[in-house]
Amino acid sequence: MKNGAGTVASAATRDRLDKMAEFLTGGTPVDGESARAAAFEEAAVLIDAIDLRFPRAGQSGDILAEGVRNMEQTETPQEPSAMSGSTAIAYAIGLPLSLLGLIFLPAGTIAWRPGWIFLAVLILGFGTSALVLARVNPVIYRARSRIQTGTKSWDKALLAVILPAMMAVLAVAALDAGRFHWSAVPPWAILSGYGCVLAGIAGTAWAQAVNPFFEPGVRIQSERHQRVIDVGPYRFVRHPGYVSALFLFFGMALALGSFWALAPAALAAVLLVLRTSWQDRLLRTELPGYDDYSRRVRSRLVPGVW
Repeated sequence: MKNGAGTVASAATRDRLDKMAEFLTGGTPVDGESARAAAFEEAAVLIDAIDLRFPRAGQSGDILAEGVRNMEQTETPQEPSAMSGSTAIAYAIGLPLSLLGLIFLPAGTIAWRPGWIFLAVLILGFGTSALVLARVNPVIYRARSRIQTGTKSWDKALLAVILPAMMAVLAVAALDAGRFHWSAVPPWAILSGYGCVLAGIAGTAWAQAVNPFFEPGVRIQSERHQRVIDVGPYRFVRHPGYVSALFLFFGMALALGSFWALAPAALAAVLLVLRTSWQDRLLRTELPGYDDYSRRVRSRLVPGVW
């Protein structure tokens, strides 16, 4: 656009630049998606010539470039739709029934006391977490109500194995400790399991409290203006929710008194580590600012290790 002596841009370029500058400063309204797309196209051509239009603004080209990149951020974020009443009722009825079935059907009796203790701890822990989240970050319930549009196909494939493996932890533990008594788990290990379960619930709640983009599926949430979260537990590891999930997987097996249930827990854990790696790669390439964040917070799951 200019040579070493700084030649003046053509009249056509100046006219186009004037129009773009008016748009960026709010002087000219832009109506419709086609007009907006045309404006973005104009910006791509004019960025390297902006200093000719504003000769006294040494960094005006950079300012315009940044403005164009952030223009979409002026739009109102599109939050996920609320869960329908019928879906909410299905969750409220189906989830407790599923837990009862996963624990007491394999155990062969509804009178298995460790199963009821386990359920009571889950209800207390997740109930407290739900009350806190409803107060500090209520949008998380919409975000986590379903697998959202745009979730990566590879993540759906991983979830198709991780979620059944997680449910198998409960079923295998109940079959072992409640019916056949294959494992002889010492009391201290059972108590450690409950400690891991409560730590997992607390860690998940902490991550969800500070991260409104904590969805069940992996995707870039462009319509929600997703940004890097680097507060709370994200100051220490990049995926604190997955750390909490690992505590839950292994903690549930031990809390129910089963060593055999550690097998499906290990399968879920291996796939979750793989998911962590793939999600991290996606965020580095597609979420602005995440690459810099990953340099500041070096660990994905275990501080100082990985």
